[in-house]
Amino acid sequence: MNPNPIIKLDYPDPDVIRVGDTYYMVSTTMHFMPGCEILRSYDLIHWEHATYVYETLDSTEGQCMEGKKISMDKVCGQLLYDTTRVPITYVL
Repeated sequence: MNPNPIIKLDYPDPDVIRVGDTYYMVSTTMHFMPGCEILRSYDLIHWEHATYVYETLDSTEGQCMEGKKISMDKVCGQLLYDTTRVPITYVL
């Protein structure tokens, strides 16, 4: 067991799946962009950036948090695997 923090960043609400010998993780990114970062690991200890699901979203007042508009945050991502692709679902 590794007693040290594995990732020295904030990755709330993580979801991890294993595909073959590779683990993938997604977490809540809220209003930060690029968003919905996907991390990859082969041992659940050493993680690396794999990709982002999106670079940017519409520049609406809510997304830019202007005035009293509420951002449509992306929270609680979930990874699913069906042998042909890895779709990602998010609660908005």
